[in-house]
Amino acid sequence: MTKEQQAEQAASAAASAAADAARDAGLSADEQATLAAEAAQKAAADAGMTKEQQAEQAASGAASAAADAARDAGLSADKQATLAAEAAQKAAADAGMTKEQQAEQAASAAASAAAHAARDAGLSADKQATLAAKAAQKAAADAGMTKEQQAEQAASAAASAAADAARDAGLSADKQATLAAEAAQKAAADAGMTKEQQAEQAAS
Repeated sequence: MTKEQQAEQAASAAASAAADAARDAGLSADEQATLAAEAAQKAAADAGMTKEQQAEQAASGAASAAADAARDAGLSADKQATLAAEAAQKAAADAGMTKEQQAEQAASAAASAAAHAARDAGLSADKQATLAAKAAQKAAADAGMTKEQQAEQAASAAASAAADAARDAGLSADKQATLAAEAAQKAAADAGMTKEQQAEQAAS
């Protein structure tokens, strides 16, 4: 494992432990997310990560905690995604990220929560990718991104979800890449991108 991967693991573990402790102490979902973000950021800093990487870990930790709290509360997949996005955006803001970076963290968090919920519900890889894309696009819109940026976030989210599903299914790296590209192109098309833009998303 690389130094960066070790640092990411440490930050993720710290966030998870902090969220669990906050939950056990009866704290609110917001407080769980805030404490998870702080723990992740501190662990990332201790591991020598840059300020931007620390902020990313904080946003990720907050999002995971918020999604878990929403899931434990029996909230819908949409609500899980929305709350994850809001927690990520807040943590990113607290960590000094720009508005655009906050929006990116929100979109990524929403997509991750939606894909997780779809996976837990036993939905197909295609459905996981579609729901991740929709969640990312909504979060990007809520965060004030342009239509084109929303579409880019949707495509990126779909690709990531499709690749994860393919990996979980034990498919080859080539197959993962192919499915990710197809999912990105479909999400880009659904989001109203031109044929040329769709091709760019598939290629990336």
